[in-house]
Amino acid sequence: MKKGRISIFFLLLSIWVGHIFATQQDGNLIYFVDTANFKMLEQDKTFFQLYFYVAPSQLDFRKEEGKYIASFQIHLTLRDTLGNEVKDETWKNLVMLNTLQETKVGTPIFDVQSYLLDPGIYDLHIRVTDLNSDKYGDLSSKVRVRRFSDDRFELSDIQFAISIKRSNSKMDRYFKSGLKIMPNPTRIFGINLPIMYFYLEVYNLNYKEGGNGTYEYEICVYDENNRKVITVPKVKKPILSRTEIINNGLNVIKLATGYYILSIKVQDNTNGNVAIAQDRFQIY
Repeated sequence: MKKGRISIFFLLLSIWVGHIFATQQDGNLIYFVDTANFKMLEQDKTFFQLYFYVAPSQLDFRKEEGKYIASFQIHLTLRDTLGNEVKDETWKNLVMLNTLQETKVGTPIFDVQSYLLDPGIYDLHIRVTDLNSDKYGDLSSKVRVRRFSDDRFELSDIQFAISIKRSNSKMDRYFKSGLKIMPNPTRIFGINLPIMYFYLEVYNLNYKEGGNGTYEYEICVYDENNRKVITVPKVKKPILSRTEIINNGLNVIKLATGYYILSIKVQDNTNGNVAIAQDRFQIY
């Protein structure tokens, strides 16, 4: 199944440097990729998202009518464990800058792709190609699409972000649960991104219409030696549905350079059920 799409990216000014969560294994065009799994309500599918980041410094810009324009193509394939092709998509992306100086300050370029997939293990291959030059980058990896329960208390993956804002734009590719979530596929935060935003979904709470049940969550950050370096006081909220969301921004500017674990512990106070989501990020 092939699909074509042309996207014009919005550019967010910021300086981005440092290590990556996942990047190309071959070629000379560097890009960043992250993924997250979410439950689809009343469907035996998983909402699987891939987040992309490309730095303009990786692209060849050409001057056209007073603007500097670059174009790159993303080709993505997913195959199941039997080798059957599940997705085969190619789309082109156009980037326009006013000056070449903007390519040097690390203006990040983002994209997100969303799929409804059967749970399981897939072979993912991505090739990003600069259409103005011969630069490309290949990434091949196995990815896990999670299976969510209809009744077990559990959490989605954590989605790291550079910003989360209220939104009504349901057609926006960054829209989810009434929010516009700009992803951070690098999972890198620090001086230029002092606030670490994150998004998480809570599933199968013990909701009863007209009830007064509550749930609570606690946010902690651990360093590489498993020492707790940040603890946020517990937050208690009413259970308004079987599914709730947690989105927050955590100031990490005082953390030293290195790798850390974000841990979010959620408890349903009506029955004592507990679930924990954890994932790695970096301070640079």
